[in-house]
Amino acid sequence: MTAPERLSGLAAAARTRRERLLGLGDTIAAGDEAAVLEAPAAAVVPVRLVTAAGELHLVDAVVTTAAVEVRGRRGWACVLGWDDRAALAAALCDALGGAEVTALAAAALEDERARADASAGGVAATRVVPG
Repeated sequence: MTAPERLSGLAAAARTRRERLLGLGDTIAAGDEAAVLEAPAAAVVPVRLVTAAGELHLVDAVVTTAAVEVRGRRGWACVLGWDDRAALAAALCDALGGAEVTALAAAALEDERARADASAGGVAATRVVPG
């Protein structure tokens, strides 16, 4: 798993596996020397859609970012919405990495893929076919 995929997976975990993410973050913070470099902070990012007709600005989304250092390794996270605990936990996971963090990120991404597939199937079922 690449670093960007892990970051996406940790952000997804804040939505789909929040309790597991928080638990792992707590474990990392309790067992290692961790320093908060940037306390969780809210930000607004534009959500854009690129189409054949051009790029459209859909909406602004609130996110929470955080940065930490664990064992001399920096970690950063950005999660959707205002969620200071999940942003901090995701940053701790990003800093430490490892098999457990990678498994959590991969599972959360799979959760989101399954939810998107289910949603797409529901929309496809409503399609009107000229006949």
